[in-house]
Amino acid sequence: MDTAFQFTDYGEKWREHRKIFHQEMNAIGAQRLRPHQSQASQRFLKRLLVNSDSGGASVVEQVREYVLIAGEISVSITYGFQQVSRTQHDAHLSQNAIDPLVQLLSTGGTFLVDVIPILRYLPSWATGASFKRKAKLWNNLRQQMFDATFGEVKTDRSSGIAAPSFTSFCLNNIDPSKDIPKQEEDINHVAGSIYAAAGETVIAVLSTCIHILLNHPEAVKRAQKEMNEVLGFGILPTFDDERVLPFTKSLILEMQRWKSPTPLGLPHVSTDDLTYKEYRIPKGSIVLGNSFVCPGRFVAEASIWVILSSLIAAFNFRRVDETGGPSHSFQTGLLRIPNEFKVRFEPRSEAMRSLISELHEG
Repeated sequence: MDTAFQFTDYGEKWREHRKIFHQEMNAIGAQRLRPHQSQASQRFLKRLLVNSDSGGASVVEQVREYVLIAGEISVSITYGFQQVSRTQHDAHLSQNAIDPLVQLLSTGGTFLVDVIPILRYLPSWATGASFKRKAKLWNNLRQQMFDATFGEVKTDRSSGIAAPSFTSFCLNNIDPSKDIPKQEEDINHVAGSIYAAAGETVIAVLSTCIHILLNHPEAVKRAQKEMNEVLGFGILPTFDDERVLPFTKSLILEMQRWKSPTPLGLPHVSTDDLTYKEYRIPKGSIVLGNSFVCPGRFVAEASIWVILSSLIAAFNFRRVDETGGPSHSFQTGLLRIPNEFKVRFEPRSEAMRSLISELHEG
């Protein structure tokens, strides 16, 4: 698991991985992804419109489809692959590798070995060693997700046919005076972490915010009024419009604060005995702290802005059935994701319907 820097112990390796990630995913670098994010947002709007016309959109399902669409684009950005079949394959591969990890991290101490460490010496075939068999399966998925794709970029680069991408850019900037295999390994692990950084969190944020908008039409109308006055009726907001739409920006931020997708951060393990105020925390304790700012926040914040502001500008939100009310239930786990609910996304005018229908999907 420590191939992904999000799960690496703090130290030299973690600092090097974070440095590589930040060089591409900082505030300036994130702006280069905006055309791709707009493309994914437009495809999402069209999907919601089509599904609403056929009886209402299942929100969580549609948001998951959006994440796969965004994942395809992420694969293209990270590795340079342009063929649709290839980006779809890698996006699904990444999702298959991430899903069991998210389930595992939903609670600390999922396996008995977490509380009885001596069990790690059991052979994989023994009763009580299912964690070893699952770990082998998940590691195989990880190897496909990280190693196979990275190897193809290296091969394409050697042949002079590698498309511009995060990985090829990093490989071009390797310092020949330093340990080249180690630098390549670091780039491989960081590249493989890019898609994993946001997928499930985006599902939680978007589906929860849509649930809030469905139940607070007065806030939606106020944001729509602001957009009408500032941008004009029937105009979809851009990234640059965030600074001139203070109420809409505040609404989107407040929804995330009010119903945070990650009330608690990832489970951590204390590396030493320590005392915090009057609490003693022994070495090896599983600790769940408040969530902290993620290193890919500039990309995530931009995606959330362009999608939610576009939804508010384009649609009115209508209940379809008994699901999605104020007391609607949420899934248990690390991330706060609503149970499935349906919404009819009604275009605010026929002109808006035509605009969404004609959006270019790239």
